[in-house]
Amino acid sequence: MSKEDAHVAVLREAYRQWDDTKGGSVRHWLELMTDDVSFRSLAGGRPEGKSAMGFNHDNTNRAAVEAYFAAMANEWEMVHFRPTEFIAQGDRVAVLGECAWKSKRTGQVAESPFAQFFTFRDGRIAAIVEMFDTATAVAVHGRPTA
Repeated sequence: MSKEDAHVAVLREAYRQWDDTKGGSVRHWLELMTDDVSFRSLAGGRPEGKSAMGFNHDNTNRAAVEAYFAAMANEWEMVHFRPTEFIAQGDRVAVLGECAWKSKRTGQVAESPFAQFFTFRDGRIAAIVEMFDTATAVAVHGRPTA
């Protein structure tokens, strides 16, 4: 099995668990990551580490990613998260798919295509950059009150 095939196999299984458990497989994802994993989102990087999504900000280690997942679970309930395409080259994998999340604040559902870009180091996830329709998510969920 090539390095690319191995990376894709790891991600296929992680996404399968993620969708099957409706976001309950956080521990599995964390175990795939390096201690110094970088997790960035299109909606992140706003002043004081807050974005219009509230929980969504840049993370620079596994503990911060775990906190991100916990904060996300406080605000959103997964409807589905389904990758449709994996594109691998060397230590990088791009994943395209469709997702839907229900806002716990409003009860409305935000559906969006997503793109996630992974960089592997020594067989573990060292970096993730994600993109999704943040405008729809903010419209469905509203802005944080604080």
